[in-house]
Amino acid sequence: LRSDLYQQQKQQYKPKTTTTTTNNKPPNNNNNNNNKERLASAEHERDWLLAAQRRSERELQAVMSTRAAEEEAPSQSDDVRVNHYRVLVELLTVRCGLLEQWLEEEASLNSAQDEQQAKALHSMEQQ
Repeated sequence: LRSDLYQQQKQQYKPKTTTTTTNNKPPNNNNNNNNKERLASAEHERDWLLAAQRRSERELQAVMSTRAAEEEAPSQSDDVRVNHYRVLVELLTVRCGLLEQWLEEEASLNSAQDEQQAKALHSMEQQ
């Protein structure tokens, strides 16, 4: 179940990667700005998802501690609620993992692009 869920999440939320050309012209600044905006947006979404995950975990802990404190048998609605929070936490965990992986990939791509731009600028300055 987890691997199926992970694969579905991965396919659904797989970010589009950018391709770079290998000409001697420095890339357009709009391309860099777009990458920075995408990274900032993804970081914002990741932060929001992490906060939502923490809230869900706290709510799950509250439900579980309330349930344990009660001496009577738990109601069916409590079980549904606990299962709902468990699913939410798992989905948010998968999404956060995918976003972190994507951010790492984008950061390494941007580093490589920055190096290429610096080399291109250096070679143009020497000419």
